[in-house]
Amino acid sequence: MARHTKITVITLCALAAAICVLLLINRSQILAGKKAQAEETLTFTYEGAPVATLAGEDIRSLPSETFEATIRSSGERPVPAEYTGVEIHDLLDRAGVSVSEGGALLFKGADMYLTKVEAGELSEHGNIYIVFMRDGEIMKNRAQGGEGPYQVIVRNDYYSLRWCKYLSEVEIT
Repeated sequence: MARHTKITVITLCALAAAICVLLLINRSQILAGKKAQAEETLTFTYEGAPVATLAGEDIRSLPSETFEATIRSSGERPVPAEYTGVEIHDLLDRAGVSVSEGGALLFKGADMYLTKVEAGELSEHGNIYIVFMRDGEIMKNRAQGGEGPYQVIVRNDYYSLRWCKYLSEVEIT
């Protein structure tokens, strides 16, 4: 076996082992995300401990707004869409949580994607929404081929980089 082939095999084995270790470390988060997707719940946590869990009917019973936003994915043409969702302040009030100055919200998707919003950004009302409908239809979860049941839309994020699909947890830091 040539030297470069041995190095390639060893590197691939090391990468496979690292992936297995990461999956084991994140197993509980992966399972929690799948459960949240199936049950259509959104959990609020503080320092890793759940402080509130809202069911779909709780979220959809709050005052909602419908607005247009453009999805900009790399390599894809921009796609305008109509979303319906709840402004983040209404959700935080319903969950009974607040973000202190210097804190942040971490939005976690069931696919392990994470996006962050600083407390200072929360002073701008009408910018951050948890949406549950797209183009007049309830959003499907990941297993159903959708991007929901909840998604974070940061309206002033022109490139959609801080949008978070498959939202399952909001961590307050």
